[in-house]
Amino acid sequence: MERGQSVALYGAETWNLRRSKEKRLEAFEMWIWRRMERVKWTDRTRNEAVLERVGEERMMLKLIRKRKRN
Repeated sequence: MERGQSVALYGAETWNLRRSKEKRLEAFEMWIWRRMERVKWTDRTRNEAVLERVGEERMMLKLIRKRKRN
């Protein structure tokens, strides 16, 4: 997901993150994982189960905060 991350996070160092934006970013990240794994919304699969399936954890917000610190 590295190439997609660079496009999605372009200019993230300058973003003002409020809780509402954080929720949207987390939802976008999960939407990406679900699309890659072809998990349908009607399957009612929890986000944690999708992350376990791909062997990842939520990292978009962590990456944004890391970029802002640098």
